[in-house]
Amino acid sequence: MNKIYNRNYALYLGIVSVTIVLFFTVFGPKIAPHSIFMALEVKYIDGDVISPPLKPFESMAYPLGTDRWGYDLLSMILYGLRYTVWIAIAVATIKMIIGTVLGMFIGTWKKTPSFIIAFEGAWSYVPAFLILYFCLLPINFGSILETHILIAYFIVIASLIGTPSIVSSVRQKTAEIYKRDFVLASMTLGAKRWRLLWRNVFPQLKESLLVMFTMEIVYVITIMGQLALLNIFIGGTIVRNDPVIYLSVTKELSGLVGQARENLMGNQYILMVPLIILLITTISFSLLTAGLKNKFQTDYARMPWIKTGIKPKGRPTRKRLGEKRFLNFSLHKVGFAILLLLFVLGGIFVNQYSDSKIGVTNENKGDYSLELSMESANEFTVKEEVSVKNESEDKWKELIFFAPRNLAQLKLNEIIVNQENLPYEIKDDVYYIALPKKWQGESQFDVQFNYRMRGIEDADIFQDWYFTLAPYKNGRWAEATKDNPYIHHHHALLSSFKVSYDLQPGYTFISSAIENDKEEVSIDDVKNFSFSIVSDNWEKSERITQKDTQVSFLHQSSSRKDLAEEEIMAVFDYFEEAIAPLPFKQADIFISDSLETESVPGMVMLNPEEARNPYILAKEVAALYYASAISQDPQNDSWIGSGLSHLAAYQYGVDQGEESKQQALAYLQEELGALEKHVNGSQVSNTNINEVEHEAILNAQPAWEIIELIEEHYAYRGISPEEVGEKYLSSFYEQFAGREVDTEIFLQFTRDYFSVPSGAFNQWLNTEASRK
Repeated sequence: MNKIYNRNYALYLGIVSVTIVLFFTVFGPKIAPHSIFMALEVKYIDGDVISPPLKPFESMAYPLGTDRWGYDLLSMILYGLRYTVWIAIAVATIKMIIGTVLGMFIGTWKKTPSFIIAFEGAWSYVPAFLILYFCLLPINFGSILETHILIAYFIVIASLIGTPSIVSSVRQKTAEIYKRDFVLASMTLGAKRWRLLWRNVFPQLKESLLVMFTMEIVYVITIMGQLALLNIFIGGTIVRNDPVIYLSVTKELSGLVGQARENLMGNQYILMVPLIILLITTISFSLLTAGLKNKFQTDYARMPWIKTGIKPKGRPTRKRLGEKRFLNFSLHKVGFAILLLLFVLGGIFVNQYSDSKIGVTNENKGDYSLELSMESANEFTVKEEVSVKNESEDKWKELIFFAPRNLAQLKLNEIIVNQENLPYEIKDDVYYIALPKKWQGESQFDVQFNYRMRGIEDADIFQDWYFTLAPYKNGRWAEATKDNPYIHHHHALLSSFKVSYDLQPGYTFISSAIENDKEEVSIDDVKNFSFSIVSDNWEKSERITQKDTQVSFLHQSSSRKDLAEEEIMAVFDYFEEAIAPLPFKQADIFISDSLETESVPGMVMLNPEEARNPYILAKEVAALYYASAISQDPQNDSWIGSGLSHLAAYQYGVDQGEESKQQALAYLQEELGALEKHVNGSQVSNTNINEVEHEAILNAQPAWEIIELIEEHYAYRGISPEEVGEKYLSSFYEQFAGREVDTEIFLQFTRDYFSVPSGAFNQWLNTEASRK
């Protein structure tokens, strides 16, 4: 019974609870069910009105409830916890490092100067809270300084204020140890001061320093809580008027408690929920401190006949000299290893789960392997193999593929599924392959197409030239995109492609996945694979961007050749610097009088006349990012890629100077003027593609509206609209590259980014349209 009673439960509970706290500081933002910028709006569900504030467990979507403005408390806690803990750890670490070094050094002096002792005594009576308050007060409210600068400022000031107390404690302990016989013996043998400190003194201090470190973490969290009571929130305080309210920028725990003080008389849960989490965090580190104290004090009392005045908690750890202690088996090591393993496995699971929730989630996959053989100029035989995976819980009765487009002739020989030749039905260029009953519960299908194709005369570029697997989601297959003036491709999954080719002499295979004259190429996470067969009548040159991306230029027109290349390279350099490196191994730029200006994954086709317009060049290069590397359903969401490409072209004009900016604005205004003439009234951009009345609805309108949104709300994210516009485009691409997006995802991202309600988009988007 005594063994059970004397166990060091504080240490066990402290280690487990601190590990859990650290886990949420690392992975909390990925676990958070909502963004901290997304507010709950009034909704009608089954006849009931759902509006903020929601109480805890009133809605499973908001398990800890919302504040008065509809922001999810759980999400704010998971986002803010990392600031509370890591700022406290940073301050404690700096204090301990500086304080330990100075304290140990001063402790070796024969006599400590009286002014140091006097300063230590006087400083111990000065409240650190007051000094921090007056240091932060002038810059914390509505500050123009960025959040990370304010955090760094607090860390530095708090560390400097708290260091003298650490120096004092370490100095006194060092002076006591420095007088002991083993130190004097080392000194007699010729050991220098620094060797004495690190080989003799420091090993005697390390247990005490570890306990002091955990105590300092608790102390820093306490200081942060005290500051929050006076509306000094770490990372900055947002001030709102009419009525005056104070909000935390970082949502760290003490800030959430401080901004919720007004709820003490009503909706108390808004105050109590973050307060309880703050107390749990503080208690976790306090338990760890108490447990470490118990362990070290127990270890000091190894010899029970020597009275230390301390009643040991648990069994002391006895040193075994000459053994590899780390390899020795013990239940403590097994428990720690299990805890560490759970931490790592939990992190892996959270990362995989959160990544799978980014963008639109389709419930099937298709990876392509294609063998292309050139029979004669513009005529090929193709063997296409598609590995189809059903990731839904539905039992498929059929497979649906979209037929190749932009071909002069297509002759399909057979369709083989799982090595069996199956019948199929064709309707509006859609192939319906009926599955036998024995396969309707299967999740994997290997589909093979064997066909001959001939390209359109005088067209050397092939896009949508293979059978495309239709996306499957929510129990239904995607619809085929009908021919229209705005969209020329079907809705396709982001897939992997492996293409081998055999060409006639005198022809070259050009692709964004090309690899040094190999006869096989591969590329991942693209919605379609385009290529070109180039004969000797194309003049080819190559350039390298500042980020070492290869750009191949192919000309059939020498008009302004060198100047066009320079302008295009300037566009590439801008986007790779402002947004991200190009998402393809290389980019191929085709310039010919016979081409219409457009972009496909990895390729830009330019008419020489339009190649003279910097805005059009920037728009087509931007499409490689937003319309190729990010996928959208062309039926309802093609405006996203098109609109963001025009926005990026405008940002490029802004970067080039005032004249280029005005030219970009003039281009957008011209498009919008044409829209007003052709459309009676207004039309939202996420209209079904078959009902769109003018192209400007898909490109100029969303670009213009986002520009106005940036102009109105840029102060929330940066110093100038130009800076915020670039950051917005870069953040959107970074978040969704290699993913599929739709209107709902765009709305959620943009609402959160600029902290605006859905009503801000009602004039140009149908915000009530649910994701299909």
